[in-house]
Amino acid sequence: MKLSLITNAVVFFMGGQAVDAQKVKDTLIQEEKIDEIVIVAYGSQKKETFVGSNTEVKAKQFADRPISNIGQAIDGASPGVKVSTGTGQPGSAPSIQIRGIGSYGISTSPLYVVDGVIYTGSLSAINPNDIASFNILKDAASTSLYGSSAANGIVLITTKTGRKGADALNFSMSTGYVGRSIPEYDRVNAYQYYPLVWEAMRNGRLPGSTLADANKYATDRLISDVLKNNVFDVDDKLLVVDGVLNPNAKLKYTDLDWQDPLIKTGFRQNYELNYSGGTNKTTYFSSVSYTNEAGYLIKSDFERFTARLKVDSQIKNWLKVGTSISGVSSNGNNSVDGADNNSSYINPYAWTRRIGPIYSPYAHDPDTFATLYDSFGDVIYDSGSARGADAAAGRNIIQETLLNKDISKNYYIISRAYAEVKVDPYLTYLQT
Repeated sequence: MKLSLITNAVVFFMGGQAVDAQKVKDTLIQEEKIDEIVIVAYGSQKKETFVGSNTEVKAKQFADRPISNIGQAIDGASPGVKVSTGTGQPGSAPSIQIRGIGSYGISTSPLYVVDGVIYTGSLSAINPNDIASFNILKDAASTSLYGSSAANGIVLITTKTGRKGADALNFSMSTGYVGRSIPEYDRVNAYQYYPLVWEAMRNGRLPGSTLADANKYATDRLISDVLKNNVFDVDDKLLVVDGVLNPNAKLKYTDLDWQDPLIKTGFRQNYELNYSGGTNKTTYFSSVSYTNEAGYLIKSDFERFTARLKVDSQIKNWLKVGTSISGVSSNGNNSVDGADNNSSYINPYAWTRRIGPIYSPYAHDPDTFATLYDSFGDVIYDSGSARGADAAAGRNIIQETLLNKDISKNYYIISRAYAEVKVDPYLTYLQT
């Protein structure tokens, strides 16, 4: 920017004549323009000189989201990045694909780099509140930085540091409820289920039998041969006649919902305390945090405590050193992760969608139909011995979920130290 300063002077001479003198002085005001930089593999680089694909996400973009690990923050952060969650287990890391599937025989997970060092631990061990930003490198240029280990893309994570001359103490907390974002499918009830099974049995006899014979076959064998269980107070052979449920039929008991004992409303709480600051030569950042999340499925929860300290010091003009150390303790109950596969009986979602709405999870008195309890006052679960085909006789997902234990306990100590030597203004040696 150029600013011209004009000064005027008037000089009087004897005789009444005046002479004007004008002087123009040019003053230059220097404009300071800040270059936009991005984090790259070994430091930072001007954005206009970087030729690869680099998506930067600042901490403020996910600060208000209730996330337990950085993998959840990547969801929706960049186009072309696929993030999928296999389970709703609290604290579980999602599956992330940055460059698609290169091989079905090896992992498709990206390479994670924390403050310049390759990270191979669990994403749940990194406190999201300690992250200043992360960069997603998703094209072939990432391979030139870390070789074949970066074939699936790179996530560069930069943690928070202190600021010179600005001591700050921050405390934050958040609480909230946890539930399913998409409700369960609507399904038929006991009044609708019996006629539907009857119709399937009748249609299976056609066209080899007459309609009357097929109807009689389905009516006589609906309970005895197929469903094995009649929750209405009418005779088995009078329950469904000609495809119509007996209008006088009344339920013996109504506790036929398998989802209600399994799925509830969870609760999440997070507390964060950090202190940061620095002098002209040294900066520091320390934090402690506590996260506790109870999932919406019984016996699914996640608890984590983290503590972290990061110090950087400019000892000499040519020497800078720093260190960071963090400790993490986490544990959780895994209700779903213990399943062999998504269709196994122990999977509560698969179970509740397959079992017919005519089987109660609880045992009942055969005469009064009242729910049975043991000597300790605990409800007695139905063993499933009187269930029909494809109703998993002998299994009870509610009881098994309560009895089974799939507990994960993890302890991490993550440390890093570095020394940066400036050999000359254009060459810096970094040792970590």
